[in-house]
Amino acid sequence: MGTNGHREHWFVTADERGARLFSSASGGGGRLSIQQLDDLVNLTVVEHEHQRPSILGRGPSRSAMQHYAGTGHQDEEARHRFARPLAHWLAAHAFKAPRGVLDVFIATRMLGELRPVLEHQGQRITLHQAELTRLSPGELAVHPSVLSLHA
Repeated sequence: MGTNGHREHWFVTADERGARLFSSASGGGGRLSIQQLDDLVNLTVVEHEHQRPSILGRGPSRSAMQHYAGTGHQDEEARHRFARPLAHWLAAHAFKAPRGVLDVFIATRMLGELRPVLEHQGQRITLHQAELTRLSPGELAVHPSVLSLHA
């Protein structure tokens, strides 16, 4: 139970850049109260984006062709490498979650990497395909996917 006797739910928003753990509880007037409890940052992506050259083909010639760096393989590798630490982080929080279950709203491109790593977690972690990582707590409080946790 959350504060004031309201049912508390923990949920996570995640993609290949990181994850944020939130607590949600129904408050007065049917509104949700959302509070961020923890986060996990994929340092591989942060480091990669910081060091990534934005344009290739810079040469002595002013008319040299400019080509943007392709990052598909590097992004795929970053997702793959992040899946295991993310799974461990999720499992640790699932044990502490008020209901013993952690709902995870995960971006499509990360779902395929995470699902096989989480197979042994059983019913404690529920994956939902959704792109919610860029939403603020206020936006999450009115999002239908988050509201459905309290239905």
